Amino acid sequence: MHLLRRLRRVCAHFAAMVTGDRSPIRRFIVVEDSMRPGLEPGQGVIGIRWPWARPHQRRIVVHPDNDMLLVKRLGHRCDDGRWWVTADNPLGRDSADFGPVALQPSWLVLIAVPRRWM
Repeated sequence: MHLLRRLRRVCAHFAAMVTGDRSPIRRFIVVEDSMRPGLEPGQGVIGIRWPWARPHQRRIVVHPDNDMLLVKRLGHRCDDGRWWVTADNPLGRDSADFGPVALQPSWLVLIAVPRRWM
């Protein structure tokens, strides 16, 4: 029963996204090295709008101070509903520099395209 309810929610989510004005799937190009060694500059990623967030997911999120898109790893959820995000590279910028981010809009990183295919 629980699985059937969850499947219905997922199907409804995708139906709403496909019929809406925004596509649920989008491609991105990594431009900085804050997620090294997992994601390199120039590498492509495929993201999908996904409403269910979990710690340790790689997500493309919007910077809280401007409209720049960032690829970061989710840390923990803050009391106000925003998320603390971290860079995989210890020298990268993350929520320690700019604070927590909202996940609306955000994309779950589904596929990291190898650089040699770019």
